[in-house]
Amino acid sequence: MNNFLNLVNHQTDSFLSFISDKTNIIILSHSLPDGDAMGSSYSLGFALKALNKKVKVLCHDPFPKKFTNILGEFPNDNFNYPDAVITVDVSSPSLFGDSLAKYVNKIDICIDHHKSTSKFAKYNIVYSFAASTCEIIYRMILRMGVQITQNIADCLYLGIITDTGCFLYPNVTENTFLTAAALVKYGAKTAKLNKIIFNTKSLEVINLEHAVMSTLRFFINNKCAIVTCSEIMKKRYPLKDTDVFKISHLPQTIEGVLIAITLEQRDDFYKVSLRTVDDIDASFLCSKFGGGGHLNAAGCKIRGNVNEIIHKLVKECELYLDEYFKNAK
Repeated sequence: MNNFLNLVNHQTDSFLSFISDKTNIIILSHSLPDGDAMGSSYSLGFALKALNKKVKVLCHDPFPKKFTNILGEFPNDNFNYPDAVITVDVSSPSLFGDSLAKYVNKIDICIDHHKSTSKFAKYNIVYSFAASTCEIIYRMILRMGVQITQNIADCLYLGIITDTGCFLYPNVTENTFLTAAALVKYGAKTAKLNKIIFNTKSLEVINLEHAVMSTLRFFINNKCAIVTCSEIMKKRYPLKDTDVFKISHLPQTIEGVLIAITLEQRDDFYKVSLRTVDDIDASFLCSKFGGGGHLNAAGCKIRGNVNEIIHKLVKECELYLDEYFKNAK
């Protein structure tokens, strides 16, 4: 852990040196944003504002309402041209979305924790052993000398709990708990955030879960489970959020399932949320389709007919598991 802190401190010093003469800064996160994307964008944005910078937080898709209901909308400053462009929680420029594609070759600093990060920026602050990007940004803010307000603490805590499943996933480390404990000290509304994110469901979500589970299919001797959330279902049971965070966990709760996949139909593609157990690499599987993520939680986008998509996914999972069990012998 001391080595991690030393590295972050050193890179934060370089980061501060780089932005010292910069006034207008844009922060980008990935499309279909999750809690870590929003939490890291907001917390870094507020910290930079405390250093008298003008900041815009941009994302191709709206941040989910369940998050903005807690944190509000980021108060973007007005400026036309940025002096610096920073990405947070983005493993590849392909995840920006069409509206932010113009920044693909203009990234100055990438701050991220995905092991699949392609290190596409001029300067990359990437630690794959951090459970969330917010973990890294917390240490950076301390080094920046910015006071951690309750608002910043809430943003950081949101990123940590969503990327760890409220400390359930195996990516949790000693540093994760120490960071969360510190955020409690800074006033993070932990009970409220935990309840809203993990223990509150609307009637629409309950009905949608029922509909989604009716599509449950098993493959590879019941080691792989797949459910589908169609556009028809979402229209019948409208969600307030822009993602399926509350249903993506459903197939992974089934005993014996090693790979759980949720397909959510979007305009002209399916959003794939893939969850695994133990050391089965979800990020590797999603990388086969241009996506990425973490060891046990990853995602990608695939265009095509749903049955064709399922066939492609099952084929890759079967090949992976064959090799996995062969190496385990």
